[in-house]
Amino acid sequence: MKRRSDLLQRKILTGILVLLCTGMLFAVGAQAEEQIAQTEGQTVQAEEQIAQTEEQTIQTEGQTVQTEERTAQTEVPTAQTEEQIAQTEGQTVQTEEQTAQTEPQSAQTEQTGETRLSRTKLSVKTGRTKQLELYGATGEITWKSSKRTVATVSGSGTVKAKKAGTCVVTAACGGKKYSCTVTVRASKKQRISEKLRKSHKAESNQGKIVVAGSSTIARWVSAPVVFDPDKVLNMGIGGSIVKEWLQWYKKLIVDYHPSAVVLFPGTGNQLNRGYSEEETASDACRLLKKLHAKLPNIPIFYVSNYRTMNDAGIWQYEKSCNEQVEKFCSELDDVYYIDVTGALTNEGKPKPGIIAPDGGHMNDKGYKIWNSLIVPRVQKRVKKSGK
Repeated sequence: MKRRSDLLQRKILTGILVLLCTGMLFAVGAQAEEQIAQTEGQTVQAEEQIAQTEEQTIQTEGQTVQTEERTAQTEVPTAQTEEQIAQTEGQTVQTEEQTAQTEPQSAQTEQTGETRLSRTKLSVKTGRTKQLELYGATGEITWKSSKRTVATVSGSGTVKAKKAGTCVVTAACGGKKYSCTVTVRASKKQRISEKLRKSHKAESNQGKIVVAGSSTIARWVSAPVVFDPDKVLNMGIGGSIVKEWLQWYKKLIVDYHPSAVVLFPGTGNQLNRGYSEEETASDACRLLKKLHAKLPNIPIFYVSNYRTMNDAGIWQYEKSCNEQVEKFCSELDDVYYIDVTGALTNEGKPKPGIIAPDGGHMNDKGYKIWNSLIVPRVQKRVKKSGK
């Protein structure tokens, strides 16, 4: 009985050991499977990363190809541009060579005595002059313009443009005639004068106060306020000079039969163009004389130049013009000189706060002083004449 009991215990113990070993094997197997699964997952991730890396490499290579294509495309226009530059330079050299060849021919023409005009075609703006020469001429030369209203020509061949159009200037010498076609183009200021003429029709603007002159007049925007807006006409043209007003005064002033004229005709602009104070003052006096003759008994007010920040180099000449014109005005009836210089100047310089940011014109404060000096005198004289 004891032996059987021992055998039974051994079997039980053996069973237990078997069960324990089996459990341990299952546990180890499960852990191994988990590790295998983890390893496989890591492998998959690694493969995905490799795939992404390969994709990025492909994209990079594509971009590199595109960049190379663009570079190639860029290099083609650059080469074309360089060719064009080379061609242009070649043409420039050819032009210079042709010019160099032409100049000796001109000299030879003059030396051999062949008679010809210096120009057969000429383009010039209104108010400007250009010189013509008759090369190889022997004897007296007679110059003539086919249309003197467009351009005139002096006895020495100086062509002066009068108005837009075309004419023929002829030089006659030794029984032969030599012609040059002259095209006169309207300057910007000429076009403005024509626009003013069209926008302010003379027949509907008779008997008004006409304010005329350069940019100081053009910028006088308060004129319709200080005068009756229905009784003032602004004929200001920026940049204009006295010589131009000698051409425009009939159409822009006289034809309106004004009740009064306020004139600031651009003497400073003319001095800046290189004309002397004597010639500029003489032109201003001629303009006043012509207006006085065309508009008898009509008050004409000439306004003096005033000091700005931009006229330091010519102010002494402007003062000289002022003095000469003032003297001339004192010798004519109904022609008045209005001195604004003193009121707009302080110790030889512009009064502080009256000059616009451009340095060459008055601001609103300056025009208030200007108005206070001009308007009462004009209104008083117009009222007196009953205009």
